[in-house]
Amino acid sequence: MKSPIYLLTALLPLTLALPSAEEADVDSEDIDVHLAARKSCKSNKQINYYQWPVVQTGSYQAQTNVDYRCKWRNGDWYKTGKGWWVSGSNVPSGCKSGLPTCSV
Repeated sequence: MKSPIYLLTALLPLTLALPSAEEADVDSEDIDVHLAARKSCKSNKQINYYQWPVVQTGSYQAQTNVDYRCKWRNGDWYKTGKGWWVSGSNVPSGCKSGLPTCSV
């Protein structure tokens, strides 16, 4: 039986050859625009969030800061910093203006 050190030595070059996880190639100007437009708001009521605009996944508790990054086309849905979707009727009015349109 081979020793564990021998196996690890044999597998190490294979793991180093695998590509590492990297962020998508995005222009820094695009990132600056999206970060500048991000809004952080609280609501007095619970805010339901969705993985996709029709499948409810959970909810933010009242008085929780929620970062809104962008709005979907007509403003019916807003995407949060955690990647969830929030219905436009649940987004505080102060967070609706000045956000870019989501690219999905």
